[in-house]
Amino acid sequence: MPEQDRSCPDGGGAEGQDRAVLTVHGLRRTFITIGRKLKIFEDTDRLTNHIDSSVTGKHYDGTEVDDLREPLQRIANEIERLMVHGVGAKVIAIGAGKQAA
Repeated sequence: MPEQDRSCPDGGGAEGQDRAVLTVHGLRRTFITIGRKLKIFEDTDRLTNHIDSSVTGKHYDGTEVDDLREPLQRIANEIERLMVHGVGAKVIAIGAGKQAA
């Protein structure tokens, strides 16, 4: 069951409904999950600023921003594909306000 939107005084949802809470952490988790499903492990870590603390990572990683454009685009394309074609789950409208009576 989705959490209630605690920013709305009445609990957020239309009569008897809860609204899903969208968080930055949830978006980050989704981005990482999609990157890993695409088998883009190291670049997903770099794109989410996970630091490689190994000796090799600290001293020899010469990854530049341009090196991350292609993996970022692959992840973005997959997110868009999932948005257009769905993921087999309940789709929740985000930002839909209450309709006037």
